[in-house]
Amino acid sequence: MSSGAKVITAFIRETTTGVTPTSGKWDLLTRTSFGLKPTQNTSDNDEIGGSRMAQGKSLTTIDVGGDVGAKFRFGQHDAFLASCFGADWVNDKLTMGDGRISFSVATYASDIGIASIARGCQVASMQIELPADGDITATVTFAGLDFESKADGTKYNTEPVNNAGELRYDFKSVTGLKLAGVQGGDGFCVDSASISFDNNLQTQRCIGTGSGFAGANISTTFTPSGSITLSWSKAAWEIWKKSMTGETIPFEFTLQNAEGAYKFEFPAVQVDGDWPDGGNTDIIQVQLNITAANTPPTITRIPPVKPDDK
Repeated sequence: MSSGAKVITAFIRETTTGVTPTSGKWDLLTRTSFGLKPTQNTSDNDEIGGSRMAQGKSLTTIDVGGDVGAKFRFGQHDAFLASCFGADWVNDKLTMGDGRISFSVATYASDIGIASIARGCQVASMQIELPADGDITATVTFAGLDFESKADGTKYNTEPVNNAGELRYDFKSVTGLKLAGVQGGDGFCVDSASISFDNNLQTQRCIGTGSGFAGANISTTFTPSGSITLSWSKAAWEIWKKSMTGETIPFEFTLQNAEGAYKFEFPAVQVDGDWPDGGNTDIIQVQLNITAANTPPTITRIPPVKPDDK
């Protein structure tokens, strides 16, 4: 029997997509859930044999992918954000690019000696939830090219290093939230928000390889989107009515704690949402969907200020 508390997860960036580096540092991945796995697809077999007994299913393609859930910490998701955006951080700034950044992601269950590794893992999409209470969470959706496992008591990874911050960002870490230039709290109250970055990844299959795994995962349109729930007010109405014109507005917010900050800037988003309603004891709220248009968002990473830097 295995305990989930004894399954350690680690990742390393690949130089060649789908090939695990033979040397280099593995990073520890602190997570709340782990859905990165192989899925053997099958199809019905319509053969008729010597009796009416079914002839068994046919094995078809193998998909490698799934969601990994985690709490958002400083440094924890920098590499995954880069993969999602298709670009490396430059001077602590990240914006959309056309690069392919992939990882090998390994697990090891120390109590039963079973190890696994998924290779060629790109970030297909990434979602960040900003709740009204509790910790800020991130869900990373991976798409991979290969999967292997073994039960001989050895790992695919070396001992991982934990480079994530000790502090979790929570709802109190959200600062500087502005929509159409209006600060949250000035004219409307922001109840909750979420953002998503989706590469609309397409899987390329290649015959002649003798493998059921994907040949490549190809990014198509990069679509940043999300939702934001506001208390209904004149300021909120001013934003909502732009859904009738298609006019774009800026949206930004910062996640900040003692270990560092991330500033998310969306220069132009379009909004849409239903006209709000509520009962006689309800606080009326409007939920607006936001979709970035034309100009890619930018994330700025702000390291903590050291005492001798002041």
